This record gives sequence, C-alpha cells and structure tokens, in this order.
Amino acid sequence: MNHREPWFDPNLEADRRHSELFGTVRALHEKQQHRLELDRWHLQLFCDMGYVGYQQGIIDSLNDILSGRLDEKLIHRIVTTGVNKVVKHQPWPKFWTDGADWSAQQEVVQREKYVHGTMQRLKFAKLRDTAVMHAAITGTGLLHVFPSDGRVDAEVVPSWEVWVDPAEAQYDVMGVPPPNVYRITSMDIEVLKRLFPDAPDSTTETGGGDDSDLTAVMDVLYDDRSRRRTVIEAWHPPSSFDEDAEPGRHVIATSGGVLLDEAWQRPLPFAKMTWFPRPAGYFGIGYPELLASQQIELNRALWFRQETMKLMASPFWFIKRGSAVVLDKLKETLIGRVIEGNEAPHLMEPPGANATLFAHGDAVRASMFQSSGVSQLSAQSLKPLGIDSAIGLRTLSLIEDQNLHQQIQGMTDMVMEFAERVLDVTQELVNDEDAESIKELFEGDGEIEAVNWSGGFDRAMFRVKTGPVNAVSASFAGDAESVTDLMNAGILTDKTEARKLLGLPDEKAARDEALSADNVAHRIIEVEILSKGREDVEPDDLWPLELMQKQAIGALMDVSSKPEKARPPESHIEALRIFIAKVQASLERVAQEQAEAAQAAQAQQQPQGPQGPEPPAGPPGPAGVQRAA
Repeated sequence: MNHREPWFDPNLEADRRHSELFGTVRALHEKQQHRLELDRWHLQLFCDMGYVGYQQGIIDSLNDILSGRLDEKLIHRIVTTGVNKVVKHQPWPKFWTDGADWSAQQEVVQREKYVHGTMQRLKFAKLRDTAVMHAAITGTGLLHVFPSDGRVDAEVVPSWEVWVDPAEAQYDVMGVPPPNVYRITSMDIEVLKRLFPDAPDSTTETGGGDDSDLTAVMDVLYDDRSRRRTVIEAWHPPSSFDEDAEPGRHVIATSGGVLLDEAWQRPLPFAKMTWFPRPAGYFGIGYPELLASQQIELNRALWFRQETMKLMASPFWFIKRGSAVVLDKLKETLIGRVIEGNEAPHLMEPPGANATLFAHGDAVRASMFQSSGVSQLSAQSLKPLGIDSAIGLRTLSLIEDQNLHQQIQGMTDMVMEFAERVLDVTQELVNDEDAESIKELFEGDGEIEAVNWSGGFDRAMFRVKTGPVNAVSASFAGDAESVTDLMNAGILTDKTEARKLLGLPDEKAARDEALSADNVAHRIIEVEILSKGREDVEPDDLWPLELMQKQAIGALMDVSSKPEKARPPESHIEALRIFIAKVQASLERVAQEQAEAAQAAQAQQQPQGPQGPEPPAGPPGPAGVQRAA
C-alpha cells in the first residue's frame, strides 16, 4: 500500500493512525469491489429472490417469480446436502498431553472441561454449522472469538466483512496468515454507545465523517442508514510470541475517530474454514462459484422447456369462419388456441416439446451433482435400490464422505483453532481479571461442575486434537450395529460400556439409572482418592462394592504401570491401597453377615421333633401318687 507510515506503528498519534487506517481500508475496498459483487451474486444463487432464472437483481425480481417463470435452485440443494454431510461428524476438541506428570495431566483435564463448558454456553454447534454453511456458499467461513464482559464470546463473521491485502495473504493457504486483517461492518449507534461509553460523540454519532463509500453486502437492506455507523476493526498480530517480541496492534474506529487502540499479544482471533481452498490467497471457493454457469444453463433450459410447452404442446381448435360459434365463450372453456379458417372444424394436437430439450436439462442437472461431489440420491434423501442393511448404508455413506474429505478436515481444523482461540482470550482475561471469577459450568456424566480458571499454565504441555462426540455412528441403527460388531469381536465385553456408547438422548433417564453405579465408582476413585488423595473415604454398604473393588484394582494397576512422573503422588496411591483394603474388609464383613443371617434363617425354618402324649392322671391315694411320680 502506498502510505508513508503503517497504521499499526505504535508511535503514531491517534489522528494519524486513524487517517492511515482509513486510507488503507479505502484502497483495499476500492480495488476489491469485485469480491462484494461475487459474494452478493453467490448469495443470490443460493437463496435470494434477486436471482431468478438467469436474471440478476436485488429483491425486485419477485415479479419474475409471480409471473410463473420456472427455475430450480439446485445450488441450494447441493449446499444444504454438502453442509449436512460435513457437520454430521461433529468433531470436539480434546486436550492431549505428552509425557506430562500427574498434576499437569489433572490441570489439562480441567482446562479441557473449561473449554467444553465455554462451547456449551456459546451453543457452539449452531455457530459451527452456520460457519460451515458460509464456507459452502462464499468459500470462507469465519468464527470470531473475543472477550465480552469478562467472559469468552464468539460470533460468525461473514466473509464479505473481512478484507486482506492479496499480496500479504497469498501464502495463507500454506499456513502463513496475513500480517493485517480488516473487518468492515455496520452497527447501530446505540450499540456503539453501549460498547464504548467513554468514546467522543464524533465517533458514535452520525455526521462525524463520511463513510458512505465503505458499504458491505447487506447494507442494501437498510433503507435508512442514519442510525448506523460503518465500523472498521483492524488486527496486526505480533511477528512472534516471544516475551521480548514487539506487540502487535488492535484498532476499532469509525469515520469520526478511533474507538479503541490497544497493543495486541495474540494470534488473529479467527477460526477459519475454506470449502475449496485456492492455490494461493485467503478466501476459498464455494459451490455457487463452481456451479454458477451450470445453474444459469439449467434455468435457461427449464425456461425454454416451459415456453416450448406453452407454444407447442397446446392443442389447436380450427373453427370455420362465419359459423355461429361465440369465440369468446369457446376460448374460456377450451384448453388450447382457437383458429378461424375455411376448413371444416377439427382438432390438431402438436407433438409437444422436443425430447432433446428435456434430455439437455437432465444432463445439466446431473453434471452439477458430479461437479459438486454430492450424490443426487443423497440430495433427494434416497438410497440405491438393493442396499438395505445398516452395513451397506454405512459403507455407502463412507464412500460419499470421501468426496467431502477436504471439507470435513477443514471443519475439524476450524474446531481445533476455535479451542485455541478460546484459550487465547481466557489467558488475556486471566491477566486482566480475577482468575477465580473466570469459570464455566461443565455438564459431565450426570453432574454439573463449575470449573475455575485458577491461574495460567504452560500451553506447551498439551496439544489440541479432535474426536467425535460419539464413538460410533450418528444414527441409532449405526450405533446398535456398531456396538454389536464390537461385542461380537470381543473388543467390547461390558454391557455398561455398550450403554455408554449408545447414549440415546431420549432415554437419558434410563441410561443414567443404569450407569449410576459406574458413575459413583468412577467419581469416588478418580476424583476423591486419586485426585484429592483422601484417605478418610469409608465404603458404604449401599455402594456397589464389588464394582468399586474391580475399578479400584484396575486403577491401581493402571497408575503403577505409568512412568514415575506421570503417576499421582505416592500419598494418593497409598490412599487408593487403603481404600481397596477397606472395600475388601467391607465385602468380607457383608459376606459374613449374610452367611450368619442365612444360618439363622435356616435354623428358624427347621421343624421340632415329635413328643408323646402325657399320661393320664391316676386316682387319688398312694397308688396315684406313685404313678404320678
């Protein structure tokens, strides 16, 4: 850019920084107007009434729809099918340690719960699905992670609001992010005043500078822009994240002045996905850009087919001129056209439209599915004839997923990057706020846990990976058959674990009841003993003692097999041994009490021996006394 000084120079005065920033953004905006037009066109190809048939306009083409012109928004169906096939995989961030000691492992577990709780609060699934949809339409989906009121917040940022210098961003697809990213958006002035209450009126009120040339795609929806201001947000991350590296810059401004000017110590705050990456550059390729010419040709073929049917497939009624036929009445009652002539009255039925015209439209439709990599049967929620088993359907789904492997991997990378950005923002909040006040509610197995962020930690001790929300298929049929296959192969032997893998939401109460004993044993052993090192845990006779003994012995064998630095403290392991001894004693005591109770019950049930009748009383006198004796 031809500016004397970069806008992110820390030594610039506020007015000078504002001038340089707006000059840079205006130059980019002017040179890349084609991006706005392309994004607007792609949105219209997807769903807007501004694109009907092969006419382009903005909303006012509703008259074309009402006129009956036939069109088929096949791009909408392809986008919807592709997005559904990608998001069904539902990746979820997992934190993995490599050679960390026990305390570090437990700390990383807490951080993972914190990130999961944050994503649950933000309704991440909806954010993710929307960003994936944007990527399928415009080529690029973006999630913006930022601090708000002392907590982590996130939003979907449309690609048409994001601007980069093409020369700076040409290596982004190779893993080198651009050094400067700009966002141009439109905000209500009341929102600006709430977000920046200390900002001068010239920055939030209308009339404080001209910004009419900096408009976005959706600005056409606002008939009255007097209550809105164009806002520019710019990021320049540091060149490195070493402690002695010079910080970057973060600026928010309107045409009236600077709203926020601060040092920036984090990476760019975006998690990004591209649908079809370009060989170079920041933005990707979506379905509309790939299929636009075919969509136009399909709509043209449909329109020609419609017009041909009107002209050639309607019957002709020939009426002799001068006959006593009321033509107006006849035209109202007959289908077709009435023609007066010298011939006798008769009916002529044209052959209709040429079959080649119909075949051409069908061929264009099929080529659109082939070019997109989406199956036409999947788009219509149909399956091939003869494939009925769950294994066959899952195999077919896996084959179709191969065509979307790049997009599935792109969404997975976006989820991992989102988790990293959550950690970035949280570390910034920890430095500025009370760490104990930064917490999230994590909904675990049957309980809700408040996970505090009690200080920073070394990010190098773990890596963020992803795994599916469920370990098996996303459907009940797939779940049941997958679990059955695992049990038949001997990989899965415990019915309790099988219930966990099924995890039916509509049977949550029954599942929780069935797994309650396992959850209690897990919480006592893993949390109370191994994590907290409690030696005063006394087994309760109402607990599943045999299950606890089995899990406790398994946990002891597991921690004993780990390297010394990865084990819990020795006092915690000793507490586990004490607990195992207590459980064993309780089992023996319960067994003895049960045996004694069984013996007592058996003794009570034994019948008494027979007794003879008492002799009759003798007569009075000595003989009677002797007999009685």
